[in-house]
Amino acid sequence: MSDLILRAPEERDIPALHEMILRPAVQWGTGRLPWQRADWVAERVRARTEGVHSLVAEKDGRVVGWTTLTRGPDRRSHSGSLAITVHDLHHRQGIGRALMAAILDLADSWLGLIRTELEVNLDNHGAIALYRAFGFEDEGIRRASLLRDGVYVDSLLMGRLIAPRPLASQLPGFATTSDGSEDGA
Repeated sequence: MSDLILRAPEERDIPALHEMILRPAVQWGTGRLPWQRADWVAERVRARTEGVHSLVAEKDGRVVGWTTLTRGPDRRSHSGSLAITVHDLHHRQGIGRALMAAILDLADSWLGLIRTELEVNLDNHGAIALYRAFGFEDEGIRRASLLRDGVYVDSLLMGRLIAPRPLASQLPGFATTSDGSEDGA
């Protein structure tokens, strides 16, 4: 998917992101109300909140996906909560997979998170398959989690655990000097 660009969201993306979250199939998969205001999106794009990391997917000059990873506070700082949205006209084109790979690389390789978690509607089989492909496991069901078109929908709680990364001094080729200090030679 060479024409897909992943980057941080910008002010110019707000209209496209707002339009995307109002799409019927996107609404179907979220807990948001159908008439979400544009300023809701703007606040999330403009905010520089500590521990919140976002990426958008741009295809042919148009934003078609959005993911956010929110690091847990205090004693949950080793974990992050993930949300992902793909424009319904671009489902099953590898956009969700590309966003998931990028945000999990950020979580694993740059933030040092060992736990990533998410919640997905139990009837969103495509999303669940994607999450399982990235190592997420079922952790529980939240009954009657949201109301959609007059029907209560259950959600699936999923989590992904990875082993903590090794210290540089534990890697092959990392030397310790005679005085005991570390030398990255």
